[in-house]
Formats: sequence, C-alpha cells, structure tokens
Amino acid sequence: MDQTPEERNRGVTIDICQIQFSTIKSNFTIIDSPGHKDYVPQMINGVSQADLAIIIIDSDINAFEKGFDVNGQTREHITIAKNLGIDRCIIAVNKMDSVEWSEDRFNEIESVLNDFFTEDIGFKSENITYIPTSGYLGGNVVNKEPKCSWYHGPTLIELLETENSNINRDLEINEELKKQPFIMTINDLQETNKDDEIFISGRVNSGLVLPGETIAISPVGETGIIDQITISKTEVGNSSSLKEQQKLAISGEFVTIKVKKIENLENIKIGDMISIVDKPIQSVKSFRSTIKLFNIERPLLVGTPFVLFRNNISTPARITKIEQVSTIVKDDEGKLKKITKKKNIRHLSSKQYAVVEVEILERPLPLVKFSENKKIGRIVIRKDGLTIGAGIVE
Repeated sequence: MDQTPEERNRGVTIDICQIQFSTIKSNFTIIDSPGHKDYVPQMINGVSQADLAIIIIDSDINAFEKGFDVNGQTREHITIAKNLGIDRCIIAVNKMDSVEWSEDRFNEIESVLNDFFTEDIGFKSENITYIPTSGYLGGNVVNKEPKCSWYHGPTLIELLETENSNINRDLEINEELKKQPFIMTINDLQETNKDDEIFISGRVNSGLVLPGETIAISPVGETGIIDQITISKTEVGNSSSLKEQQKLAISGEFVTIKVKKIENLENIKIGDMISIVDKPIQSVKSFRSTIKLFNIERPLLVGTPFVLFRNNISTPARITKIEQVSTIVKDDEGKLKKITKKKNIRHLSSKQYAVVEVEILERPLPLVKFSENKKIGRIVIRKDGLTIGAGIVE
C-alpha cells in the first residue's frame, strides 16, 4: 500500500492510500491510514470514510507494549475511530510468525486490548473480533495458517465478507435511498485537457446520482453536469486495476465522476462537498456543536484557536461561547452522577462534555448536521499536535 519513495524508504505510511478490490462475494474499498504520530491528520481523513476498522497490532516482543503505552499511537487511533462513528473493529494481531504463532502471546494482547476497548472507550465486546495473522507470509489472510492450529476462526478475507453482509446499508435502489439527498465528499481532483471539466473522486455519503444531472459544489457555489461515473476494482491476487463505467453512483460507493461545464475549476478544493443543484449543502462560518474533551494537559479557553477536522478537511477554528458543560463524578456512595453548569463558563477541562458555539476562521465550511447524517456530521479537535476532543454538529 505504501507507494511513494519516502514511504518505502522510511517504512511508514504518510498519506492515505485507497484501493478497491473484489472477492467472489463482495466488493471492498480499503483505505490504508498512517499509524505514525506525525500523520494523525491523514489518519483522521481515512477513518472518517470507513464503515469498519481493521487495526493492525504488532505482536513482536515489546512492539505491542511500545505502541500501547501512555504515549503510544494505538490508544489515540482507537479513541479517534470510536468518536468518528466506528462501532465494529477487526483486530489483526500481526507478525505472529515472529513469535512462533504463540497462543499465549495472542491471548495476552487480546486481554489487554479488550479491557481498553470495552471499559475505557465504550465498544461492545461482540463488535470486536481478534485474528492472528502474518501479513508477510500471508497466514490467515486469505488462506488458513497450518502452523496456527489453535485458531479455529475464519481468515481475514472471510471475516471481511461476513462484516460486509452485516453492515446495515442496502446498496439496492429503493424508495428510501431515492429520498435521501445526494451528498459526496471530494477526496481527489484531476484536471482534463479542457478548461471546463474535471475528474472528481470521493465517497458517496448519501443518496444517489446519475450521469446528466446538474450538481452544486459547496462552499464555492460552482455548478456542473455529470458526464460519466466510473469505479475502479482490483481482484484479490491480481495487482492490475480495471475502471468500469457505472450507470449511477449510490450511497457507500467510492467513485470518480467526470464533471463538465464548470466555470472556475480553481475554486474547487479537496474536502468540498457535492449535492444536487437544487439542494445545496449549507456552508457556515459558525455552528453549534456538542463536544467531548479527552485527556488534555491545559484547559481549552474560549477564543483559543485549534484545528478542526471534518472528514478529509481541516481548518482553523475556535470556541466563541460555551452554553453548558457537564462533568461525570462519583457521589459519596460511589455512584456516577452528572453535574451540569450553564453560566459564566470560560474554559473546558479533561473528560468534560459541552455544548459550544464554534467559529471557522478561514474559508466557509460545508457541514451536515449529525441528525441528518451520522457519518459526516462529526468533527475532531486537535491542538498542539494532540487530539483533544471530538463532537457532533447540531
């Protein structure tokens, strides 16, 4: 998945890489997201587009412990994934060949992670699946690993096919899908040899669209006509990718659309959102949000700038007003209770919940409310290189 020379030389993923592949039963899009702490913004971009997380854990001696300590990235990545709406995870305990496929090592890692997932982050245990793998040798990825006789579960590909059938999204065209507003987030742009058309790639977040329809792009207000829709696919075991033209694009698909009759191509940016022309997406300079603060070293003051992430776009922002703040504490009997304050609030602290007004400091941001779309109505807040909170758009 690492394709650039820098990624291959350093041995780390720097940006997200997207590949669509097919098995006999299912079609998938895999988004490889960085694990290094320097590239958390890119990781947020990848996770925000996903329905299911596959978390790769290094089982080598001391490697897991290093990644899972207080300053390790495993904790932060899992926390971000949960707050971006990921409810189901496959934990691929990788490099098991380096520990001789030790069942004890696998169980040790599973025990530690399960406590963190369920008690600290709030995942349901039935939504987490653990599998011993070796990516280097291919063990338990497509075929069963004979040296791992104690594992009787499915391979990774079999797990993915099962999860795909369980995801509550019907890709058949039905009346409910037709009623949904068409929304697509722009992930990539590629110009053609004409100055009024462009290839736009991204995920269809809601609804459906057909060639010939007129679209609007927010926040810039540009309009255009969809000329064609294509999707790329790679078969398992085959490195070549084929582009297939589609009669339509529907919710959940990653597609490339060719749009023509656009007046100003330079106005369109990655992170902009597409809709049908008569139902443009609202772009705002301020909005109301309910946020949750993580462990933060210093209080977040009203007016203090931070970086706000919405899917694959980041922008400077700040809180202009705190309407109310809630803190969970234990009473004298050891029971949890919520204390809420609504007046004269000037800052937020660790593990608090708050209703706030957020101001966007640069280009207007196209937003969809959480009540309208639970996938793209979410935000993440980072400051000083750390993820300090997450929330939903009210």
